[in-house]
Amino acid sequence: MDGLMMDFQLTLPTILRRVEAYFGGKEVVTRLPDKSFHRYTYADMARRTKQLAVALERLGLERGDRVGTLCWNHYQHLEAYFGIPCGGYVLHTLNIRLHPNDIGYIALNAGDRALIVDASLMPLVDQFLGRTKIEHVFVVEDSYEELLASADPDEWSDPQLDENEAAAMCYTSGTTGLPKGVVYSHRSTMLHTLGTAAANPLGLGLSEQDTILPVVPMFHANAWGYPYIAAMQGATQVFPGPHLDAESLLQDFVQERVTWTAGVPTIWLAILQLLDANPDKWDLSAMKGMLVGGSAAPRAMIAGFQDRHGLRVCHGWGMTETSPVASMASLPGELARADHDTQFDYIAMQGLPLPLVELRARDADGNEIPHDGETMAELEVRGPWVASAYYDTPGTSERWTEDGWFRTGDIVSFDPHGHIQIKDRSKDVIKSGGEWISSVDLENALMAHPSVAEAAVIAVPDEKWQERPLGVVVLREGATATEEQLREFLAPHFAKWWLPDRIVLRAGRVLLHGRLGPDRPRRPRDDAARHGDGRRVSLRARQRCDLPDGGPARRVPAPHSPRDASRARPCRASDKAHRVLLGGVARRRREPPRERALHAGRAAAALADLDQRLPAVAAVEHPDESARRVLQTLGHIFLPAQLAGRDPAREPGRGLVEPVREVVDEEALHARTVHDQEARMERRLRADLVVLRDLTADHDARADVEAPVHRLRDLPADVVEVHVDALLAQRVRNRAVLVVDHGVVAVELA
Repeated sequence: MDGLMMDFQLTLPTILRRVEAYFGGKEVVTRLPDKSFHRYTYADMARRTKQLAVALERLGLERGDRVGTLCWNHYQHLEAYFGIPCGGYVLHTLNIRLHPNDIGYIALNAGDRALIVDASLMPLVDQFLGRTKIEHVFVVEDSYEELLASADPDEWSDPQLDENEAAAMCYTSGTTGLPKGVVYSHRSTMLHTLGTAAANPLGLGLSEQDTILPVVPMFHANAWGYPYIAAMQGATQVFPGPHLDAESLLQDFVQERVTWTAGVPTIWLAILQLLDANPDKWDLSAMKGMLVGGSAAPRAMIAGFQDRHGLRVCHGWGMTETSPVASMASLPGELARADHDTQFDYIAMQGLPLPLVELRARDADGNEIPHDGETMAELEVRGPWVASAYYDTPGTSERWTEDGWFRTGDIVSFDPHGHIQIKDRSKDVIKSGGEWISSVDLENALMAHPSVAEAAVIAVPDEKWQERPLGVVVLREGATATEEQLREFLAPHFAKWWLPDRIVLRAGRVLLHGRLGPDRPRRPRDDAARHGDGRRVSLRARQRCDLPDGGPARRVPAPHSPRDASRARPCRASDKAHRVLLGGVARRRREPPRERALHAGRAAAALADLDQRLPAVAAVEHPDESARRVLQTLGHIFLPAQLAGRDPAREPGRGLVEPVREVVDEEALHARTVHDQEARMERRLRADLVVLRDLTADHDARADVEAPVHRLRDLPADVVEVHVDALLAQRVRNRAVLVVDHGVVAVELA
């Protein structure tokens, strides 16, 4: 017997009609590039949305065609969020934080036919447009307005979409291979909107009375669904534009009386530091809650907001593949009446799954793990807004189980009430003596120490235990702590074998601002070398390594490039650090000259490629000469074995420069990533370069960053082992290189 309910299609035009009919007078506010505020109503938004849908049809676009956006959070982007899918097309948000090569690949793979872009981002578009099939480009501050003016909103009519038709696309950031496309249907988007709105996290549910400011970018992961949630409920929306620094956001919160906001931990850490420094400067009495996700939020940060400023933080979890929100913190039953410490323990977890989302974790035998808060396994998820496949990406079926659950790659445990606690990424968990140690738990515990500003825990190889944890801590300004004091602080909370064998202490600016070390003036850039055809070569064949220990100055080995041999600069280092950095792993010394030159050439090619990718990178001390993994907070960079593509040793004395001429042929690199498995890995490694670009607060627009965690443990054997002497003879603008067992990290000499 079938039910007798209407077969009503769940499509986005439903929300568009609703917000226009019932909440047309509510405001949408945007912080413009000049920091002034633009205001209009939902009625204005609906009118312009319809104009966009009609104008795209007049361009000759067909139903299902992809329309890309490359924009910050603003009202025009909101119009695209509705106008493109409500016209029967597919909204494809392009991540501005990716390298132009990756954006070009993504736009080509998705088949984008049109692009809406901010004027400030046109230089980025110029770098990849030629390799795509994009036919039309509309600049928000210019031709986009002309496009809308050419269309009559009264000509729009509901295209009568099937709810299973595609509404939007978003690509992963490529941390486990090529960026992969996730296609959201109208049905999945509507159900995600309803499910997230119904979650009522911490009893702070959203309504028409709220003012919502999503800090999380609209150019990735659908801004966690908030543009649709706010419109469906009729809540006022506030968009920060490109101004994502803590002070600008606090100004927005105060002026617009924001009640709910959402973003990654980096944002909230910066805001907490500013509030602690100026506790009475901003009136945030209207703010009832802040959603934090993208990476694990430290418990100390959550407690700091509430204890010191009366602000509630709600923890959430999700992925691009889950649309993206899949769970939120919750305090059901007796937890709502528990003491603050107990509540903070639960809020620091990833909460309970949203309605209609199901979770499980299974051991090696396929049995679901007990809900004891200790047993760990990989999290699997399924639900109506969880991806069932990647777009046009063969060979990825292993991400789904035989019975259709998605393998997330997150290692979790469940408490007896079913709350999720993410312990680590599967590739990041520290495997010591056959047991697992959660780097996330150790990091969060270190962050709770009053002297600690930031902390990261990484794995270092150990002959007896395979791997052991090593902590890296940045102390608060003016604070002191010893390694032993920090270990004693951790001891009551962890088994003895969990405790880091060593904790590296640093004073200085915090990791999230991309600076780790004492202030030093930025050195001027040198003029770039150029190829014979006039193309710029960013490679610097000179190096200075300023280590913080104040040891005696030493001369770097002569560069391999004769052009710069006379301009090598002194390296300040202690004997131990000098031995670590210049000597490298002992077996490198036994390499034949040809192999050393080959490694040097590949290093140079990678660094030249790196220079194009990273306008700003972070500084970090080499914590241990055997370290294979770099700080979680900073992210890291890998050096693939075949990046240069040719044997640079064929021409003695030029191994450091010659490969660059081939690396700059990015079309060839792009083609290789599609057809060659080794180049697929290369593509993944090159994609990782971009995470450091955003870990600096020098520019407001770079303060919002969702830094993924990448580690070196599972890299294939073909990743090059670089000779240290050759690397220290390199200089890419102001960047030095830091060598680990199987990779190279670029750092800025701040």
